[in-house]
Amino acid sequence: MLKQTHNINLHIGVKNLNFALGKCLLKLSFELEGNFSAAAKSDCLQDTVDYDALSKYLENQLKGLSCQQNNKIRAGIATALSNFSPLISNYYLETEILCDEGCHDLNTRL
Repeated sequence: MLKQTHNINLHIGVKNLNFALGKCLLKLSFELEGNFSAAAKSDCLQDTVDYDALSKYLENQLKGLSCQQNNKIRAGIATALSNFSPLISNYYLETEILCDEGCHDLNTRL
């Protein structure tokens, strides 16, 4: 009898994660894609992506950046998502920077 194996590819994500960047607020939403077959079998956190740990990891990657460093912000997030777990094969990323009235020209979507 042939043993069947199945890949379980899922899109899982976080919406509206907020980070302070000086006087601005970075709103971040992302979806991750990957093969989570081991997690489906074991039901263990070690076999999937720990979103709390990922959120803290992203926060550390963003420390020290200002809202005026749009390219560095997006590149830093993309690199962090790619490097966080080998389970992540692809991702969708949406960012928005909201600033107070003194920085209204920086309100932007990345």
